[in-house]
Amino acid sequence: MGLVALPAQADSGSAVTGIAIESQACTNVCFQLTVDNPTAGTITLRLTGHTPGGGDDWVDVGAPQVTLDIVPGQTSYQACFGDVSQFIANKGFNSLRIDIVSWTVPNLAGTTTKSASFTCTGGSGGSSAGGGSGAGTSGSGGSSTAGAALAATGGFEHPLLLIGLPILVGGLALLLVTARGRRLGRS
Repeated sequence: MGLVALPAQADSGSAVTGIAIESQACTNVCFQLTVDNPTAGTITLRLTGHTPGGGDDWVDVGAPQVTLDIVPGQTSYQACFGDVSQFIANKGFNSLRIDIVSWTVPNLAGTTTKSASFTCTGGSGGSSAGGGSGAGTSGSGGSSTAGAALAATGGFEHPLLLIGLPILVGGLALLLVTARGRRLGRS
């Protein structure tokens, strides 16, 4: 009898709309990723470098990649690569850039989005250059799986101490076993 008009729905999936550099200090390269219509998944980013005469070739500098957990309703994510000085030192990079290397967000558009090129400041990175691009929106957070980014979130970032911990525990276990063996041998 009567027809009911259904509201038209735009079938727009998630899209990366910007990667803005927030800190270009070599000791803490931080950025903001902006995603429109976010759906659950992850987006992994990497730091790339360009050398003079390298044409349009940008290569992974080798810094630990940063993976962000994307959640519905949150359009802005901040994260840091941590200290990248050791990864760019003496490599001849004249500029750096952040791009997307992988994602699990279904039907993600904008996967070729890149930050503006920049030169990190301080450390062995050189002098300052231009900042990043991309629109900022509300929201914050995101998580990083990159070990180097832990310093920005108050995490523990001393790999040599972490390597020494199992050695210390093993040494104590050996000491206890040896002491117990000596005690049993006397009785």
